[in-house]
Formats: sequence, structure tokens, C-alpha cells
Amino acid sequence: FMKSTKLFLYPAMDGGGLLVLEAMACGLPVIAYRSSPLINSLPKSPIIFPLQNDHKSFADTVVNLLENNEEIKKISEKSRAYVKAFSYDKVAMSEKKAYQYVLLKWLES
Repeated sequence: FMKSTKLFLYPAMDGGGLLVLEAMACGLPVIAYRSSPLINSLPKSPIIFPLQNDHKSFADTVVNLLENNEEIKKISEKSRAYVKAFSYDKVAMSEKKAYQYVLLKWLES
């Protein structure tokens, strides 16, 4: 299913690390909100985080990327290379960090 798409959009504000890694393994560029725990749990990844945390910036980022096939190809290659460093143990640890981040934010509020 994922291989038939050009991009993977993750507009959620919670975990999702495993799902995002699966998309990247399929060579899909991922677009996610900057406030997502992904920014901390998957550091140095080729995930695209729009500059602003709003729907318009998210949509503009999607449109801009869809209009640039060369950029999609470049990010696809980076995505595939990035996920090669992961094992199920590393993914589980990443998910744990994401949940800890969410819990910490909830406790701070």
C-alpha cells in the first residue's frame, strides 16, 4: 500500500515512530508537525518538519514537495538509508522515548 504513494503525511502530535520508519523503509518522504515527538525520537532523520506548526504550513510543505520530483527522489534515498540503522530493539526504545516525552509534557501542564 505505502509503495503506491509519493509521500507519507503524519499530521498527528503523538508517537508513530514505527509507522514512520515503515514509510521511510518504503522510500517515502515523511512530513510531520514540528511539535511531534518524532523530532526528538528520530534525530537527524530526513523527516520534513514545516517551519510553522499550523495546517497551512503543513499543506504548503506538501504542495511544494509534490511539485519537486528531484527533491522527492533525494529524500526517498535518504529515508531508505536512514532506516537501515534501526532494529526492532532500537525502534522499541524510540517508541518508549516518545511516550516518555508525551507523559512529561502532560505532567508539566
